[in-house]
Amino acid sequence: MKLSLQLQDPQDARAWEFSYLNQFDRAHWVTRCSNSMDTLGGRTCKMRQCPACSLRASRDLAHRIQTVARRMEHRLSLIISLRSTGLWDLRETLRSLRSFVTVVHRWKGLAGLTAVGAIEPKLTAAKRAWVPHAHVVVDAKALVVGPLADRYHDLTNGLGTLMLAAPRPDLFESIPMIATYFSKPESWCPFPGSMHPQMFGIFADAVKGVQRLVEWNGGRRGRRKRRHSEVEAHAA
Repeated sequence: MKLSLQLQDPQDARAWEFSYLNQFDRAHWVTRCSNSMDTLGGRTCKMRQCPACSLRASRDLAHRIQTVARRMEHRLSLIISLRSTGLWDLRETLRSLRSFVTVVHRWKGLAGLTAVGAIEPKLTAAKRAWVPHAHVVVDAKALVVGPLADRYHDLTNGLGTLMLAAPRPDLFESIPMIATYFSKPESWCPFPGSMHPQMFGIFADAVKGVQRLVEWNGGRRGRRKRRHSEVEAHAA
């Protein structure tokens, strides 16, 4: 079944998976979605599991990551992960990971640093749990990660890890390659046929509405805060 799906048109194969799960509305919209990769013109369903729309979304995410990364003087890559307790709690695990990432960036050693990245859900090799993780590139020449890793491990009751990514000169010398690596379309839109349909159903329901982008100090939210404080100061 996997091979036959992979040989089909991606839109049709994804529609078949939704139909198998009795999600006929999703199947209908994926089928009607424009196959064009252009952002202009055509009908789009804007679903994360739509092969065409996932490429558009990943392209936008990559552009945002590049915009922030180009302003960095130094670049170090952190991986912050959180293991689920089973197959059915991916959604709760993703929400917890986002909350933990927000907490971590306020810790001593990371507070005040500019960073940008993306969250990626991933199934373990044994296919018995999920390990969603955040790839984050930080504007820092050096980081003392040991104490941060121990604190994060305790915070997550042993289910989380925080570590520096292995040096990748081929990757981190190129900002476009960083952005492309962090925004892989297949992270949130698995290739049709790559998962059992029931596993895909769990995945599709869990990632709905979850934000991929991670930004610390230097993103749009930070600018809004500065503008608000400037207005208050001027009013005073």
